[in-house]
Amino acid sequence: MVWQHPGPKCPEWIRVSIGTIPLADIIGVIGFVLAWAGYSLLIDHGPLARLTLSSAMDRQRATWVRLAQQRDNRIADTNILGGLQQGAAYFASASTLVIGGCLAVLGSRDAVVTVIEDITPVDAGSSQLFDVKIVGLLVIFVYAFFKFTWSYRLYNYGSILLGALPPPKEAGLPATDLAIDRALVFLRLGGLNFNRGQRAFLFAIAFLGWLGGPWVLFGGSVFVLAVFLHRQFLSVPARAVRRMPAEVIRAFPAPPPGG
Repeated sequence: MVWQHPGPKCPEWIRVSIGTIPLADIIGVIGFVLAWAGYSLLIDHGPLARLTLSSAMDRQRATWVRLAQQRDNRIADTNILGGLQQGAAYFASASTLVIGGCLAVLGSRDAVVTVIEDITPVDAGSSQLFDVKIVGLLVIFVYAFFKFTWSYRLYNYGSILLGALPPPKEAGLPATDLAIDRALVFLRLGGLNFNRGQRAFLFAIAFLGWLGGPWVLFGGSVFVLAVFLHRQFLSVPARAVRRMPAEVIRAFPAPPPGG
């Protein structure tokens, strides 16, 4: 007789939930994952990445750092970086609040399900599936928290590198170009992680729709995806930064004389 180690046991609520997830919920989750992953690939690595608002702003960021190197007084540049850091810190703090809220919901599941039943047709008998939804939401905001905190740290490093840029009289030297590129790497990565954190925030809103049913999750994912695509390719800021002044003028006509 050969003894076999039973190995780590999967929590019962996970085993029950995975085995009893309805097909509609599976379709909704697959649609959510495809929307998020597909958008990320398109924006960050796809052939249209250079046409996005994020890519255009990245080029403006490079222009900013090069101009900052040509200034003796860089107080305005440090103020800009301070604003970027404050934005990352704000969203990181918001993430911690949501994480705490998700943990509180898991601790009082039955009471929360009872409240939600009065708003949406949630099946009170699928309490394990409800736990899966909250845990999924928790994972998303933990991911966002790490992105925002890393973005904050990168902006902090970037501010140091920006302050360490050589003086204007050394412009064009190899050491100066290297210092500019080094600062750009940190600032670009700070912006990239901030964008991914905000991406997680908006897709979390779609995921929250799962509490209202799988088709709300699927529709919310499509809606958030459409909002993101519009902002990146068709919004007025995207067209403005791509230098399409005629469209910008039509969107924002000049005020009448004396107005």
